[in-house]
Parts: sequence; structure tokens; C-alpha cells
Amino acid sequence: WARASIDGTVSTPLEIGDAAARVDVHAVDVFDPTRPSGPRFGTVVHALIAHVDLAAGTADVAQMAAVQARMLGASDAERASAAMVVGELLRHPLLARARAAAAAGRVCRREVPLVATIDGVLVDGLADLLWDDGDGWMVVDFKTDVALGHNLAVYTRQVALYLEALRLATGRNGRGALLRA
Repeated sequence: WARASIDGTVSTPLEIGDAAARVDVHAVDVFDPTRPSGPRFGTVVHALIAHVDLAAGTADVAQMAAVQARMLGASDAERASAAMVVGELLRHPLLARARAAAAAGRVCRREVPLVATIDGVLVDGLADLLWDDGDGWMVVDFKTDVALGHNLAVYTRQVALYLEALRLATGRNGRGALLRA
């Protein structure tokens, strides 16, 4: 749906277009053009983020990376690089805010399925991380693309859709971010 809304094959409600324009993009300083990339690498990173404690240290991340890499058939290079990337992601200020929300007893969830009906079309997705920031929702989507390039507009639209689904379900607005590693 996000790609089709950019291509103009489906219409985009104004509130989703406006929310997409407000999605923040953060880069975690771990970019290495020689690191593994591609769908399997992204899957390993997302599996780690979904399963490792948000306060995990380097050894815990490495241990979980070994498990996830084995289950996903990832190479040693993918495992090691994913562990390094996730270690840096966990140190990002956005994840500190997620940990604070959880510590305060507010909602903090990973891999959350969200559904909304947009102009009669049922659209679903899976938010990587969301939490109650005290004054609204915060939604973070993790990206491991070598370069966001032409996908940036699609990705911000994706996060905006998650925010709209949350607003429709809860009546509360929110903010979104892409966290690129």
C-alpha cells in the first residue's frame, strides 16, 4: 500500500501524507559498505531487535545473534554484523526512550501487527517498535538498507500508516521515526 500510494495507484488520505512528512529519519553511525546486506541480513537484525532485551549488553546481543543466525541460516559475517548493528541501535536515544516508557509501566511493544481501512482497502503492517511516550505514541521502524534512496518516501508512508492505525484504534496521535543502521 505504501509503495502504491507513492506511485499514485491508491489515494492517500491527507492525514497520512502529513504524518509521513513529519517522520524523523535517524542514522546510527555503524555504516560499513562492506558489511553484509540484503533481505536475510535485515531479517537477522529484525529478529534480534524483536527478541533481545532493550537493555541488553554486548554479550547478550551476541548470544541472541548466534541463536537467530542459526535459525535463519545466516552466515558468520551476517551474525557478527547484525550483533554489532543491534548493539549500536540499543544505544540510540530513541531506544532509551522506549526503555524509559517500559520502566514507567507504559506500553512498549515490538513486532506489533496493525490494521487500518484506508478508502475501503484493508491495509496491514507490522510495526517494529512502538511505545506510549506519555503524550502519544512513538513508532520506530528499523531499516538496514545500504541506502534509503527512492525507498525513503515509501518507508515514511509506511510509518505514517502505522500511526494512523494506532490513532484509529486508540484515539491518540503519535510521532514516527525511521532508524537506519
